[in-house]
Amino acid sequence: MSKIETAKDLFKKIFPYLLIVAATFLSTFVYFNKGLISGDDIAFHLSMTNDVLYGLKHGYWTISANHLHLGGFALNNFGFYGPLTHYSAAIFTFLFEWAGATPIIGLKAVVILSAALGGIYTYFFAMKVSKNNRIVSTISAVLFIFLPYRIFCALCRCAFAESVAICFIPVVFYACYSIVHDEKYSVHSYVALCIGGIGVVLTHAFTGLLTAIFAFVYLIFNIKRLIKKREGFSIWPSLGIAAFICCLCLFFYVGNAFYYKSSGLYNLNDSVKMWTTYEHVADSTKNSNDFSGFLNLIVISGWQGSSIWNAETVSSITFSIFVYFLSMVLCVVSDKVCRLLPKNKYYRYFVDVVFAVLIPAVTLTRVEVWVSVGISVLIFLFITFIFDYSKPKEEEELDKKLIYNPDFYFSLFALTICFIFMYVPQAWRIVPPVMYQAQFAWRIWGITTFFIVMLVTLLLSQFKMKKNALIASSIIVSSLCALSMGPIEKRVAYEVRQDKLIVEDGEEYAKSIKFSGAQNEMIPAVFYDDTYVPENANSLYYSVRYCVWYWRNYCYDIDSYIAPSVLEGEGTIKITEYNSPENKFEFNITSDTALVQFPQFYYSGYNAIVDGFEYSKAENVDGLLALRLPRGQHELKLQFIESKFVQVGMPLFYVGISLLVAGGVFGVYYSKKIIPEKLKKKEEENISSK
Repeated sequence: MSKIETAKDLFKKIFPYLLIVAATFLSTFVYFNKGLISGDDIAFHLSMTNDVLYGLKHGYWTISANHLHLGGFALNNFGFYGPLTHYSAAIFTFLFEWAGATPIIGLKAVVILSAALGGIYTYFFAMKVSKNNRIVSTISAVLFIFLPYRIFCALCRCAFAESVAICFIPVVFYACYSIVHDEKYSVHSYVALCIGGIGVVLTHAFTGLLTAIFAFVYLIFNIKRLIKKREGFSIWPSLGIAAFICCLCLFFYVGNAFYYKSSGLYNLNDSVKMWTTYEHVADSTKNSNDFSGFLNLIVISGWQGSSIWNAETVSSITFSIFVYFLSMVLCVVSDKVCRLLPKNKYYRYFVDVVFAVLIPAVTLTRVEVWVSVGISVLIFLFITFIFDYSKPKEEEELDKKLIYNPDFYFSLFALTICFIFMYVPQAWRIVPPVMYQAQFAWRIWGITTFFIVMLVTLLLSQFKMKKNALIASSIIVSSLCALSMGPIEKRVAYEVRQDKLIVEDGEEYAKSIKFSGAQNEMIPAVFYDDTYVPENANSLYYSVRYCVWYWRNYCYDIDSYIAPSVLEGEGTIKITEYNSPENKFEFNITSDTALVQFPQFYYSGYNAIVDGFEYSKAENVDGLLALRLPRGQHELKLQFIESKFVQVGMPLFYVGISLLVAGGVFGVYYSKKIIPEKLKKKEEENISSK
């Protein structure tokens, strides 16, 4: 192979990844603005990230109750919410703080990196489906990145965890497809199944639940291929080990979430307050269009003339979409004309680019259209390069067995189910109550995104030799940025809503947030019970309830920490070191024992460490932590080790990660050494028997 051919081959391999990275950054280009503009969940995610970062700096390297978020009351949000997004953003900030990283930058980085991960695994998935067609795979990857719901979550709703979770879905289905279809053993498939499964659950539980259900259904659709005997290996041991590793790594979170969900002690347990009833989810189906992430001209029309919208009119937005498609038509036509001219290889691509950007430049079109044009032109040039210099082999023409392909029917089935549940309220009556954790029917758009990609990939694979069909598809796919609500809405917000801009974050920002999530989910429900009266007159219940209700007098240091109260017995106690939730105290109990109440919410997993030795477990008194302490003068440290599920589950998590690494290494050895030897031995036996 000549150097030129080698360079061309290298370009074909590298370019799709470069394009995926470019599309990833451009899909959320507004992140290049300083700070974040407020959104539905921004206060929760940003304060939680700051809180975790504070914990990392103060010795909390595992799951812990909060430190700054809602003050020293030690709220335990990770008792229910997946920790991966906040810990990833906090660790990124911790590692790169020297370079100016902040929690805001950390959250942006996690969203962008996860989108790149999802795009790359969509590319891997499409390469298998299309039998290594790079054009089809590149289009599919861009489609995943540009489909609007993920972008809408990241930009408008500031639902960072959900946006990240969506990006693990391609990892899971790449693994499932590979396990079902591959004739040769590849440990990558099983490692990807573990990474995708663990990642999606630890970021967003409902998205993880949906992914698990549909992955199981996918395997059922392909049961014939699943049970097919492979030459030289069996999928079942590796599949069983992968499932076992997932269980090990998820036990701490899933068990803990179910424990608190069934405890009956917290707002989390109130289905009406948490919007997890049939009535609420069914009613939300009417908003599935509005939250799809696609451009909503009706909403924009209502904003025009107000203080939140001084940008493009509905007519100019509509015209800009026309500009995009006209520009790409001119690009394609110019390419065909240039082909008729002599020595066109020296200037044809340049002319194509000029005609693509000419009309957008003249009309001063909006940024989102420029993004669509840029990505569309790059894909177009890639397609023409492939067909000009390395035309696909004729034997790759068409897979005419699509109608016999279970994957095709699975994608149709999955999309049908998803759209029924997004738009038909009555459909929610037939599902178990755990599905109401969706809160909103339109959350199903997250997994629907991937099934759209799957169906498009299967269809495009039928036309991978048809250049014009691929070009038309790439133009439509690239238009999605111009057709998305997220980029334009958030871009305008950065321009006109500077009063909502959050730039300075850190410990002070976390301290400024006096509410958690949508409904203060992990605060004991007793603080919202107007009829509740504590048994002890000196209970801290009313002092803490005042803070929770009126968002004031939260404690953040040793001076503002509310003094513990002796409810039973006699004695004194004072705080000596503040490092919430594991504060230190000195006490002098003059009775045999004393029941002391602390201004920290009650959660299972608190211990009293008296003079270095474990003395007693936590009790729940008025929704607050209480401990029985012994007679005499002693030092006390509050130790928070979470529920039994976390105590057992965290070591299991580390065991699972270790097994994943070890299994990956052994899997490579198994595929490179053991399987070839088995096949060689079998071949020799066959020859000798003849």
